[in-house]
Amino acid sequence: MKRICLPVLVLAVLLSVVFFSCKKSSSGPAVKSVAYYPLQIGKYVVYNVDSIRWVDTSCLEYNTTYQLRYEIKDTFSDARKNLFYVFYVYKKSNATKQAWVSNDVFYASLSDTGIIVTKDQLRFIKITLPVTSGNAWRGNTLIHTSDTDNAYFNNWSYTYQNVANSFYDGTLSFDKTITVNERDETINNIATLPDTTASRTYFKEIYGEGVGLIYSEATHWTYDPVKASCKKGYSVIMSATDHN
Repeated sequence: MKRICLPVLVLAVLLSVVFFSCKKSSSGPAVKSVAYYPLQIGKYVVYNVDSIRWVDTSCLEYNTTYQLRYEIKDTFSDARKNLFYVFYVYKKSNATKQAWVSNDVFYASLSDTGIIVTKDQLRFIKITLPVTSGNAWRGNTLIHTSDTDNAYFNNWSYTYQNVANSFYDGTLSFDKTITVNERDETINNIATLPDTTASRTYFKEIYGEGVGLIYSEATHWTYDPVKASCKKGYSVIMSATDHN
């Protein structure tokens, strides 16, 4: 048995070395993606959330604050034997002793390209290798942006910034983090061009080593003066307030 298994083991090690060597960049040492997106049952992060929703038909702005808890509680494998970690999302209105209420579920998996997160049937390549400043990738290539509702996800270029820098999110401090700038686009200004269509899309996420997502901003709104006189969309800011 040893004579048969040893060559196979050596070959597997060599292939692993070749794979990660090809991924190295001159801009700095590569860091395994799971370091900033740990996939382990029992891991959790609690967030304070500030949310805004704009309704174009009534010209109303709804502001809400609440808490979310992301916790990995299960795994499963698909037909191709890819392993997925199941994040259960719990929600409550504030930080009191109010009980958590089940709110959502999403999945994450480690692939050859990095960490793939599936939310609302949309697949995002959230983290890729190597984790080095300036490294860029198309994080939304697995999304069918031909669908009108998903069109604004088209052609995003995710870029690493502030790799291994410290970060304070207003509540907690983290020694080593990475920032992923996903999108920063503004089309026209409603104040100066009220008769022209306009939009704003801004997405950024920050991950802490050994923790996962610790801060995020997600804003997308559109304005069409022909259809309505106000903008339509959302803005959500999440910041970690507890984790294990």
